[in-house]
Amino acid sequence: MNVLKRAISRSRFIKPVTVLFLLLGALSPCAAEISVATKVVPPMVVGEQTSLTGFSVDLWNAIATRLNEDYTWVQLELDEIFVALETEQVEVAIAAITMTHEREARVDFSHPILDSGLRIAISTDTGSTVTGAWNALREGPLVRTFFYFLGFVVLCGHILWYAEHGQSAIADPYFPGIFEAFWCVLTTMTTVGYGDIAPRRWLGRLAAALVMLTGISFFGFVLSQFTAGLVGHNHLAIEGFEDLPGRNIGTVRGTTAESELRRLGSSVTAAHDIKGMQDLLFNGTVDAIVYDSPVILHLVKQNSQRAKTIGDLFARQDYGIAFPENSPWIEPVNRALLELREDGTYEFLCAKWFSES
Repeated sequence: MNVLKRAISRSRFIKPVTVLFLLLGALSPCAAEISVATKVVPPMVVGEQTSLTGFSVDLWNAIATRLNEDYTWVQLELDEIFVALETEQVEVAIAAITMTHEREARVDFSHPILDSGLRIAISTDTGSTVTGAWNALREGPLVRTFFYFLGFVVLCGHILWYAEHGQSAIADPYFPGIFEAFWCVLTTMTTVGYGDIAPRRWLGRLAAALVMLTGISFFGFVLSQFTAGLVGHNHLAIEGFEDLPGRNIGTVRGTTAESELRRLGSSVTAAHDIKGMQDLLFNGTVDAIVYDSPVILHLVKQNSQRAKTIGDLFARQDYGIAFPENSPWIEPVNRALLELREDGTYEFLCAKWFSES
């Protein structure tokens, strides 16, 4: 455009036909190097500024070759990409950009470049079992069961101490006598029966009989409640997206995955980036992570000993190439995409990056 302005300002010295050609050149989409915004999202975009690769990168390389255009990469965060497109600081954006009606109101999209959707991954680390147990213990029903159990031990222990303190087995002072009584109740309830403490008086024997007749069954009930709670809140209980409501799920902030999880009623812990989301899973902070299928499959492939996918693809979506509204690049890029599909290049790139998925 600067060339055009200078040409117009000096048009009295230049032939009108030359000004016309400059004008057409300035308005042509081929006038300058294309600024292409992207974001590292393996396997769509992998690497650094000077050595980017991935499905989206290879696809854009093929498109640019078809268009016979030079371009430069501009790495931005996802929200920055849409701002850059709206303000026309970049001309194209390609990465793992999901096409939604909200985004369509801000930018224009190409034909879909990849069918995708959301997928769930869980950790297979043994440490996550400890986390599941802790989460289960914090739940209301299990807390109540624990306090019922504690109350039973305290009640029977006090009866036993009152009846037996001062005898050979249980000390006369409240401390440590009460703890010896509690020990006797626990060993009876768990059927261990070390025999180190045995009631001598009838009131003590009555308390011991109460523990024998009801305490053992009550102890079994407590164990069953804890086991049910542990299984119910362990991450392995997530079998599909139907199990996500109410669960603590990790994802990446500002993405369609976050919006979908909140719509489902999940308790969302949103990380800044994919690495942060992965850390949430492996640290046991969340029950599972949910993100775009290609990203989850790639993450699991890279960490096959620590994570696995579970359930089916859900919330199906399409990736597209984004442009500022009414961009002159939309039609040329769409034509190039169709040509790449027809000549087999697109199929080759899909096989290259997603064949094992």
